[in-house]
Amino acid sequence: MKKDNKKENLSAIFLIGLPGSGKTTFGKLLAKERGLSFIDLDDYIEEKEQMNIPQIFEKYGEKYFRDLENIALLECSKLSNVVIATGGGIVINPANRRILKASKNVVYIKRNCSDIIKNVDMSNRPLLRENPEKVYELYEHRHNYYNESASIILENDSTINKLLNSYSLKEII
Repeated sequence: MKKDNKKENLSAIFLIGLPGSGKTTFGKLLAKERGLSFIDLDDYIEEKEQMNIPQIFEKYGEKYFRDLENIALLECSKLSNVVIATGGGIVINPANRRILKASKNVVYIKRNCSDIIKNVDMSNRPLLRENPEKVYELYEHRHNYYNESASIILENDSTINKLLNSYSLKEII
């Protein structure tokens, strides 16, 4: 790890975007390169609930999951020196958008829907596993929320390393 790149008490860096946009992959690499901790918000929720996201959806429904997601976001928003990959639907809750907007470090990882469908395993994504084409509908519903919540927008249209070396990313981190 390159700890020399770490800034003292850097506010949490949030990654937002559609399911399959590259938030987790990019977040892990960014955290490693900058000597920061990494949290996948879905993993955080699964650990607290002792069940996976599809099980939570199946047993309790989407609203229950969204409430858990809000609590997890509130808890993690108080952390520093951490990269947080959020779930794709984090922005549908107005309270979550307010939390994100209060941060100066929100990165929207934007990826073409057809690339997501072509390259991402949908089997563990409750809203997409039955119909991967639904990603287009999610994009239409959420893209304005992603845009308004983001400090910067990065196009994931080639490689994660290209994203990692983006000039605009270096402005906030």
